[in-house]
Amino acid sequence: ACFSSEDNSNDSSSDQLMQVGLYFNTLDVYGNSVYGKVSNVTTTFNFNNEITTEKDSEYVISVDEYGIQTSLTRIVPLSEGDNLFYLFEIVNNQVKSTYNITIRRRPIYTISFNTNGGTNVDSQTVEEDSYVTNPKTNPTRAGFDFAGWDYDFSTPITEEKQINAKWKLVSYAIEGDYVYFGEYPQTIKANDVTITETTNEKGYYLGSDGEWYAKVKEKPYSGNYIYSNNQSVSYGSESYFKVEPLKWQILSRSGDTISVVCESIISSMNFDVNLNNYKNSKIRKWLNNEFYNAAFSDLQKELIVTTEVDNSLESTCYSSNDYICENTYDNVYLLSLREAYFMDRTWNDSQSRQRMATDYAKAMGVWLGVDTYIGYGWWWLRSPCAALDRGAVVVGPSGTLEYYSYIYRGDHGVVPALQLMAK
Repeated sequence: ACFSSEDNSNDSSSDQLMQVGLYFNTLDVYGNSVYGKVSNVTTTFNFNNEITTEKDSEYVISVDEYGIQTSLTRIVPLSEGDNLFYLFEIVNNQVKSTYNITIRRRPIYTISFNTNGGTNVDSQTVEEDSYVTNPKTNPTRAGFDFAGWDYDFSTPITEEKQINAKWKLVSYAIEGDYVYFGEYPQTIKANDVTITETTNEKGYYLGSDGEWYAKVKEKPYSGNYIYSNNQSVSYGSESYFKVEPLKWQILSRSGDTISVVCESIISSMNFDVNLNNYKNSKIRKWLNNEFYNAAFSDLQKELIVTTEVDNSLESTCYSSNDYICENTYDNVYLLSLREAYFMDRTWNDSQSRQRMATDYAKAMGVWLGVDTYIGYGWWWLRSPCAALDRGAVVVGPSGTLEYYSYIYRGDHGVVPALQLMAK
């Protein structure tokens, strides 16, 4: 680009090709701002090779804006990142123009791979504006198929980055005292994800990150609730929630079966509108139809053991109870009061019964605790209250077993339980 010593406009260098005085050979010039990038291996910059002068024009390179610390050789050292220099154009011993010059020595960034429970993938070091290499070997994880990385490898690297593995649950995966099995809407969509018009057979929307999302019109119990990304839950707003693997706590192992209960409150609904009879309840029907079909693939359904659910007097922990019902045979069920209290030693303490609500459950209207119990919610058990026909036992935000709550309350959470075939 060619500049006259008397032109200090903000026009691009492309508008100044017919002027004379000072030429920049490779750097980008906009008015009096000059910018360029060099490789990380370049540790010095030679202005003698960059600048051409004509007629009476001369120049001085300085590292300060006052021209005190000048470079006699016009060869300057470069640190990693941005390096700022000042060029003073001199004509007839007078400063005619000053240019702020930024030479960026491209940094080296570390790109790590978070396999989310899969086998390790080594990190990479990549120079800025270059590309990270898609790992040749995909990670593996028991019970899951690798579904790719949450990154477009055709995008140049401009910062330190963690690239995350995506997984598709195939059967189930046991990790310590927990099982990952099935999938359901849970976490609020990230701000950088765009929802497309593509939908699947379950009515979920495809996101720009390759994940599926459920669209929900929010109806929170309180306008003071916030999602996991600190966004407020707003009544009437439409939001999208990522469909993710469900995490279940292992309660017991017996022979060929594993008894599990969901680690989170997955949604919110009433027990029923009329009676606390679990067999005929709305919530039992929902668990074994809408939820069952939404959460599990055909292959996963084959791993679920149809369970004879104990609805006896003993299961309610009462000495008498007029509202018990006959046993049911269910794929998915709610825990009884007895199961919640006695099923496992770690299950005896109230803290173990606490359940955090997913973002999706917050949008669906679950009632949450306050103060030290923020994020924990109320959730239903299947046992009827012995004192009235419209009461059922619930677990509170602190994990304590509450005598009853009215069955028509739609602000109590759902925590499913089921039994799996042992692998």
